[in-house]
Parts: sequence; C-alpha cells; structure tokens
Amino acid sequence: MLDGLAGVAFCAARLATAAARPLPLLERLDAMLVDAGPGLLAPLAGAEPLPGGSWDHMAGVTGLGAYLLGRREREQTRALLASVLDALAARAQAAPDLSGYRALPEAERPARIDAGLSHGVAGPLALLALAAREGIEVAGQREAVAELGGWLVARASADAAGPRWPSWLALADDGVCAEQPGLDPRPAWCYGSGGIAWALWNAGDCLQEAGWRAAALDGLERALDLDPAERRLPSPTLCHGVAGTLQITMRLAQRTGSAELWARADALAGELLAAFDASSPYGIRDIDPNGATADRPGLLTGAAGVVLTLCTVGSSDASGWDRVLLLS
Repeated sequence: MLDGLAGVAFCAARLATAAARPLPLLERLDAMLVDAGPGLLAPLAGAEPLPGGSWDHMAGVTGLGAYLLGRREREQTRALLASVLDALAARAQAAPDLSGYRALPEAERPARIDAGLSHGVAGPLALLALAAREGIEVAGQREAVAELGGWLVARASADAAGPRWPSWLALADDGVCAEQPGLDPRPAWCYGSGGIAWALWNAGDCLQEAGWRAAALDGLERALDLDPAERRLPSPTLCHGVAGTLQITMRLAQRTGSAELWARADALAGELLAAFDASSPYGIRDIDPNGATADRPGLLTGAAGVVLTLCTVGSSDASGWDRVLLLS
C-alpha cells in the first residue's frame, strides 16, 4: 500500500471520489492489480518463512487488501479481496504459534515474528477484523482473528506499567520464539502500543472479546500518560511520531466514545502544533528513531501526513484517507 501500485490506486480512488466521476486511470490500475494478484498471493501458500514484505501492510498483500476493501463494490476487486483474506487467514492457521508469519532474517534483524501494524502481525489482524466489520468474510477469517489476536494478547507485558508489546520476537533455528528485543514503550503507528492497540481493539470488537478491547485501551492510555521523553515519539510525523499516535487516538475515541481518549487527542494535537518549525521548507521536520532529522514533504514521514491529521482534528472527517494506514 505504501510502496507500490496499490498506493497509486488508492490515491486515484480518492481523486475519483472527490471528482464524483469515473476515472479511467483508476479502472486501468484496478485491472493491473487483478492481473498481478495471483502472482502476489502464490508465495503465501503454506507456512514457510517469507520476506516480511510479502504479506505485511507496508509493501505486501495486507496493504493490497486495505485498498481492495475500499473497492469491494466491483466484482473483480471484491474477488481479489476475498483471495487476500483467504491467504492471510490460512497463514495464521497453517502452523502452531503463528510460525506461518515468520519473517526471514534481514541485514539488521534476525529471523523473527514482527508484532507491529506496519510490518507485523497486527497488520493482517487489523485487515481481517475491519473487513468483517464491513461485512466481508471468508471461511476461517474469524478463527484467524482469534489466532493473531490471541498471539498478541499472550505477548503483552503484565507489569504495573500496563500492557506493552515487543517490536518483534526473534526465532531460534527450530522456529521457536527465542527472545525479544525488549518491550516497546512507543504508542506509535508502526510499532508499539499505538498500532497494536488499534488492531487488537478491532479484533476484540469482531469476536466480542471485551478483555481484548480493555487491554488495547489500557495499553494505549498508559503509553500516552508517560512523560514525552519516555514515550519515545520525537518526530511529529505519521509513521513513528505524534501524528500517527494522534490519528489512532482519534479513531479509537470515535469507536468508543471515550471522553478520556478525546482529552488525550486534544493534548496530542497541541504537541503536533507546537512542532511547527519555520526553518523547515515544509513547516515540519521529521526525526528518525536514530535522531537524524530530515525535511520531507511526503505522507508517512513528512508534512503531508501531518497536514491530513490536523485536518481530521475537530472534524467529522469521513474521507477515509487513513485507510492507507489501516485506520478506517
């Protein structure tokens, strides 16, 4: 979705909706995605480890599914959506302990199971739960929600700081979870209790698991209550910064009607406005997790995402722009 043809199609779909007329480009993009679908889904058969980009939200079929969910009124794209849901559900149930979602080692990360919304199992979980909410279901979908959600619940911390999750769990040679890099205190969209809370709350809503919904809200609220330095959200942007956390908080406040979450969203909006930097050509300067700064205009790590989030504050925004983040 965020790195490929589905993202281009998503933008075209938003333009067609805004113009209230057909867009030939969108029809061509849909046809290209339908043609490419079988090849994208073929590697997901079975339970062998894959590059995370095969199935995740950022570059894999979960992101494709997020786009297709918004195009479900068309027969061909709805059929491809069903195939995506089938593949993700089958992976969740293909082997014990979610080993169907093992990611191959990369330069800086070992063989692992990622937990976050952008690259990990929270992404397929959110898609499967949101699709069920919108009346799109395939065989085994709710069982897959139970597997994925149960895995996240089992990996949450149980200390006084409230539920927190690791970014990933490293795997031993036999595929068993061997170690984790420490609990991630960030309530970010990409990793940590922000994106996971959103996915887990929707999974709990799908299965009527009140305990999951409570754990999701508890994890997010406690992370938001940390001092800003402990929260580890140095950037104002969507991916790993304040804007993404604000968008999640607003969406969960809408889902739950929680006055406490709305108050926290107001505080985050204040933090985001305070990040305006007149010395940046875009008014916003992204700060990478390693502390490096950059002036970026784009959606995920740049000014465009911050502007869209601020446009959502105090509005009844129903444009669905944040489906690109799996947040609607």
